[in-house]
Amino acid sequence: MKPVTRRRVLIGLGSGAGLLVVGMPLALNAGRPAIVNYIEENGTGPQDAPRNPDLWFEVTPAGVTFFVPKIEMGQGIHTALAQIAAEELEVTPEQLTVRQADTARGYAGGTMFTFGSTSVKALYRPLREAAATLRELLREEAARQLGVPAARLTAAGGSFFVAGSRERIGYAQVVAGKQGEWVIPEAAPTLKARRDFKRIGRAMPRTDFRDKVLGTATYGYDARLPGMLFGAVARPPRFGAR
Repeated sequence: MKPVTRRRVLIGLGSGAGLLVVGMPLALNAGRPAIVNYIEENGTGPQDAPRNPDLWFEVTPAGVTFFVPKIEMGQGIHTALAQIAAEELEVTPEQLTVRQADTARGYAGGTMFTFGSTSVKALYRPLREAAATLRELLREEAARQLGVPAARLTAAGGSFFVAGSRERIGYAQVVAGKQGEWVIPEAAPTLKARRDFKRIGRAMPRTDFRDKVLGTATYGYDARLPGMLFGAVARPPRFGAR
C-alpha cells in the first residue's frame, strides 16, 4: 500500500449554510487518479466509491458527527476509532457524536465489515490524516474570520484560541461564518507527536454504553421501512398437531 497523503485521503467537500462535510475513501490502494481525480473532473465517482462526501465527518452548529464505516460488535471499535478522530481533530469525546455509516453515507454495505481485529490497524493512519486535514481546513477559515495568522491559533476542545489574547472561536462558528467555497489546504497536515497524545491509548467511556443501557440503541432488528411487512412462523400448539 502506498503512503497515505492528503490528496489520497480527502475525496471532496460538501457545504451548505452552517454545514461542512468531509469524506475520504476506504479503498486506499485505489489511489488518487482512480477516485479523487474522477470526482473532481466529473462530479461523481465510480460505482464502488461513496457518492456523498460525508463518510467521515459532518460539522454543524450542533457539533461534529463522525460516521464510522466499521460495525460495532461489542469489541469497542466505535470507541477506539472515535479516540483516534478526537485526538487529531482536537475535540473532546463528548463533543464527537459517533454514528454508524450506512449505504447513504459511505460505501456499499459489502465494504463495511469488521473482522480479524484489523479495524484500528487499517484506519489508524488514514483516519488521523482525515481528522488533521479537517482541523487545518477549519484553522485557515478561523484565521480569516479573526483576521490573524493561522500560526497564532491553537486548537483545543472544538475551538481555536488566539495566542496572547482571550479571543476564541468554535468550530461551529467557523462553519456558520464561512462565505464562498471551501479550499482544501495544499500542505499536508502535521500529525501530533505520540508524546502529545491525550486520547489515544487512554481509557474512555464507551460511545455506545449509554444507548445500550437505556435500551435506545438501534439494531438490525429495529429497522423500519415504508410499507414494510412482518412475517411470523405458524407453529402447532402441541406435539403431533397440524
